[in-house]
Amino acid sequence: MGITVQDQEKRCMIFHGNQDKYLNFQYVVFGRGDHDINLHVKSGSGEENFLRMRELKQSFKFQSNRRLELCFQSLDYHSKTIDFHAVVEDQEFLQSSGHVTINHIDEQMHKIKETLQQFRVVSSNIYYKSEQDEELQRASKSVISTFNWLSVIKLLLMLLVCGLQVYFVTQFFNNSASKRNKIGGFLGV
Repeated sequence: MGITVQDQEKRCMIFHGNQDKYLNFQYVVFGRGDHDINLHVKSGSGEENFLRMRELKQSFKFQSNRRLELCFQSLDYHSKTIDFHAVVEDQEFLQSSGHVTINHIDEQMHKIKETLQQFRVVSSNIYYKSEQDEELQRASKSVISTFNWLSVIKLLLMLLVCGLQVYFVTQFFNNSASKRNKIGGFLGV
């Protein structure tokens, strides 16, 4: 089963059981800031807090009031999903480290799926980046080629302007000299 908490809200569950029975409870938190969670447990013998625990496997004993209240609270403003499994039994959880539960397998599968999704995102980003780099390289080659042609055209225009200036200056002095010769011929010089 699962519940969702967000925006520092508190979600509580009440479990009933006979005195001296155990509520065997385990949970795993998924979501952003998955360590920012508080589990508050109230029983007939008192209260207990479990702060910032992403996962927990714990047994709680029912006291004379035959009631346990478990409250989850997000410690930040991010949404979190809490998958939990609770069962009332005569004994506490098995303490052997080799004991594998379905929830543990589901948790590992969820972690593998998240990792695979992250690899897909990284892979698509790398592919996109390589395409973008190729496109920028083609564009820069095109710009360099355009600048080279514009430089050649600019050089030719400068040579043309220089040639025209030489031509017009030469024409000016040739015309001035021929006009002086014509004027001097009329005056008898």
